[in-house]
Amino acid sequence: MMNSPLVRRLSSDLAIETDSEKRAILLAELACYWARVGEFDKAQSLRFELRKEFGDGRSLKVSVLTMLLEGVLHFFNNVGQEARDRIVRAQFLSSTFGDMKLLSLTSSWLAHIDFNLCQFDSMTKALESSISNFGFDNGTAECRVALVLGDAFLFSNQRTPSQAWYERARRTATKLGDQAAIGAITYNRAALRVANLRLQRLTCAVDQSEIQMVDGEVRTAVNYQAVADLRSLEHLLGAAQVGVHMLASRFDAALTTIDALLASGAAPQNSGEELLLICDRFECLTRLDIGPHDADSMHESIKAVEARGDPDDKSLAYAALASSARLLGRSELADELKVSSDISLANHRAIVDKLTTLIAPFKDLAGT
Repeated sequence: MMNSPLVRRLSSDLAIETDSEKRAILLAELACYWARVGEFDKAQSLRFELRKEFGDGRSLKVSVLTMLLEGVLHFFNNVGQEARDRIVRAQFLSSTFGDMKLLSLTSSWLAHIDFNLCQFDSMTKALESSISNFGFDNGTAECRVALVLGDAFLFSNQRTPSQAWYERARRTATKLGDQAAIGAITYNRAALRVANLRLQRLTCAVDQSEIQMVDGEVRTAVNYQAVADLRSLEHLLGAAQVGVHMLASRFDAALTTIDALLASGAAPQNSGEELLLICDRFECLTRLDIGPHDADSMHESIKAVEARGDPDDKSLAYAALASSARLLGRSELADELKVSSDISLANHRAIVDKLTTLIAPFKDLAGT
């Protein structure tokens, strides 16, 4: 694996550090990096080492960083409550004991997780907490906050402030030598642009040049991940590729990618990502006239969409099934699914409106 400058620096510092607590802090930082690039065995091995030596809680810094590491490991394996619980605990301890550097760092990660969980009120509070303590930060929290705000503004279709925050994240990541963060910036921007275009196409035409642009962005992200040997985003990059294929009506390519992703088990079970892949697959089978793709076999997918997924995923999933039903001559069912898609899209837009209001105070802060 091609080590990033950040890994080389941490390894160099470890080679000469003799103080046990300082070594543990460096190990925790290194383990977090391994978790972020998908080297989970390496990260777990260092976590066990940290728990073995400092499990008695004698070092606040090591305890907090170990909790943060555990939260990051949970996050990259399957975004959910376990990841959030560990990082909330780490943030609470940082605040209680007045360690402002750790408070900025843990708050930045809490904001990251809350964005992915669409918990935007708490995300905003975490962003404020992290930013107010940037004076104690070495750039790590700043990079994470800038990435979150780049994502949040792009999710709410505000390209100019999004680009400004992504550029701040990139500058900080480059200064830190953090290839994983640069990879995340490259991927997140491409994936969110794909999602936005797919949602846009539900109500109006999408210009072919826009599809070509996001196709190039996804290819760039895939190439960067390969060159830097980053593994944590592989299935997400695959899902982004599927989205581009669907936008470009490349249903054979989409089907091949979907089948590979589902066979690998990489997409988290019962997630919105898996749900959309399954519904996109049904549309591909229908359009390519590859069985089985009869309307009756759609019912399980319809039930799954009703039961889970965020509104944006649900809207796209319902739309895929509606297209399939119409192609199969089931116009009544197609109309019902179209209504469900429209309702989910309206719910998504309400969420975006709320997010837009919450992040408005950060709009012009990227250059500060």
